Amino acid sequence: MSVRARADTQVMGHAGDSPVSHRPFVAQGAAERRILAGMWLAVVVAVAVYWPLLALDGGAVPSWVVTAWGQAVACAAGVAALARPLLVREDRWQWALLGLGILALGIGDAVWAAIGEPELSAVDGLYLVALAALHVGLIGLVHSHVTRATGVMLLDAASAGLALAAVGVAVVVPWAMAGADGGLAVAVNLAYPLWDVALVASAVGAVALSGWRPGRDALGLMAGFGLMVLADAAYVAGITHGVLGSLSEVLWPLAYAVIGLSGWLPSRVARPRPGGSWRTLVVPAALGVTALAVLVTAGFRPVSGVAVVLAAAAVLAVLARGALQFIDGWALERDLEAAERLAARDPLTGLLNHRAFQERLAHESARAARAGEPMALVLIDIDHFKAVNDGHGHQAGDEVLREVAVRLTDMARQEDVLARIGGEEFAWLLPGADDLAAWDAAERARHSVRSSDIPPAGRVTVSGGVADMRHARDASELVRLADGALYWAKAHGRDVVFRYSTDVVRALSAEERAGQLMRAQALNAMRVLARAVDARDPYTAAHSERVADLCVRLATVLNWPSERIVALREAALVHDVGKIGVPDAILLKAAGLTDAERLQIEGHAALGAQIVADVLTNEQASWVRGHHERFDGAGYPDMLAGRDIPDGARIMTVADSWDAMTTDRPYRLGLPVAEALARVLAGRGTQFCPEVVEAMGLLSEHGLLEPAGAVHPR
Repeated sequence: MSVRARADTQVMGHAGDSPVSHRPFVAQGAAERRILAGMWLAVVVAVAVYWPLLALDGGAVPSWVVTAWGQAVACAAGVAALARPLLVREDRWQWALLGLGILALGIGDAVWAAIGEPELSAVDGLYLVALAALHVGLIGLVHSHVTRATGVMLLDAASAGLALAAVGVAVVVPWAMAGADGGLAVAVNLAYPLWDVALVASAVGAVALSGWRPGRDALGLMAGFGLMVLADAAYVAGITHGVLGSLSEVLWPLAYAVIGLSGWLPSRVARPRPGGSWRTLVVPAALGVTALAVLVTAGFRPVSGVAVVLAAAAVLAVLARGALQFIDGWALERDLEAAERLAARDPLTGLLNHRAFQERLAHESARAARAGEPMALVLIDIDHFKAVNDGHGHQAGDEVLREVAVRLTDMARQEDVLARIGGEEFAWLLPGADDLAAWDAAERARHSVRSSDIPPAGRVTVSGGVADMRHARDASELVRLADGALYWAKAHGRDVVFRYSTDVVRALSAEERAGQLMRAQALNAMRVLARAVDARDPYTAAHSERVADLCVRLATVLNWPSERIVALREAALVHDVGKIGVPDAILLKAAGLTDAERLQIEGHAALGAQIVADVLTNEQASWVRGHHERFDGAGYPDMLAGRDIPDGARIMTVADSWDAMTTDRPYRLGLPVAEALARVLAGRGTQFCPEVVEAMGLLSEHGLLEPAGAVHPR
């Protein structure tokens, strides 16, 4: 494997570390290891030999040999750094600049020695260009290694550089100028250590304050630049005060070697720590105080105007840094909140998703238990949703889901929790509501869904199951009970909402399930026949479904158990099946009926009971037979009165009459709700059972009474 291929391989560090990219020579090839080890050895030996030669300078060893050896060290270090971008893909341009900078310094030293080592020459321009290349490469490495280089990080770098530059101009420059004749030469030579200090401080400030844990390559670079600062400072002290000058000759080659070899050390790429920690404010505060000290000092004694400007800029950078960190923190918090909201939402409907609903359910159930308040859950499932997908495509299915979600949302209160928890299943949590109030809300939602078509699927219906905390020990049991009620609704005709009761959720044996299936098939055939009867008259289309819906609502208000409500709905769906024996000429006659014709019409109730007797129970058949009986005994076919009329028939009588009153006929328009309700109230105790009439009043108060045309638009 080549060095370049290995450099592209990402490996993991120790447990708890960020991902580490071990660049170069963790190579497996012996030849590659020898080449890289030889490079290290050559530079290290060159530095090690240079220092004894320096001690013998002018004595046993000629000065030119010492100078040439030092220049060779610099050039070797530059070549070592330049080899890095040739063999490794990462950070190519940064290390190319670093290598060229070191090489340029070595060449500059050779030229400077060749022209007699003047204090100021054209070589200084080469030095400044080389330093610029080194610093640009260093800042580039910082930017590429810290994965989230923000404005705060850049302001950290600026404040560090400006503050230390201000101190240097205010303190170091006057000290250096006091020991020299002044002039351009001293100014240029002062620029080296000041530039080094300012830019190295910028890089260190950017790295340290961003939270990056530098690898060995970065530490080597920082150490090399630190040695350059010391070497340049020693050189300035030597030319201005005659001290420490020889130290620069010791440190320069070492600095070059450390920088050149840093490219062959492993590095680390890590995400910075969050900027909200107080620790990240300590260093910027210290830099700000340092810059302020320079400004305060200017009020007591003369300070260079450049130092004042630099200090003021540093203070402004620290202030801007604080403001930007606040803005970044606020933006980060906002983005996190937005991300949390998105993560909690179903992308198709915009409702809460299953995970978020479970969290809200646990919270609301615990709160309701502590406060002793009621809470109910409604589970809603779209009927025959697979048929929508199969018949119209998944895009149509998505549109149905979105529209159902909109209609459910319109029915929900602000404090309710509505979620899509499965493919076509929705959950609706109602804090502060018992199962009856929740059933009321679910019924309104069911009517809203079926009230108008959803293109291109057409008419869509939903089924629902309701349970409240009175029957459940905890949130999970509440879901189980509501799901049982939903299953009961789906198993008994759909397009209905049932409340949980102890007789709803129960296991069926295999024989019971088989019997239930056979009965359901026979009942479906009976419903097809009843629909055919309704379809004979366009004014009574879907009449049986509407009557069945109203029977369910009335029985729920009257606190019927769920199993009997199911039975009542089954009977109501086929209550007019006996009209199959009435000729169309009589059934659709607009004029008045003769006595013979009226008797034939009145016979449909008894005929219907005979037709359903083999499918429904005896009680259900009695409800079908008695749905035209009157409470005062003037009805048909048996002229039963009062409590002798089966209770299901008493409910069915009101529901059938309500649909007849509110449906348009050839000879009249359907009555408005208020007028139809007034007629029902007027028939209390005569035509209609008083308890059922009271239930109609309660439905009206809850907005659950609608004319037939509102449920099924013509």
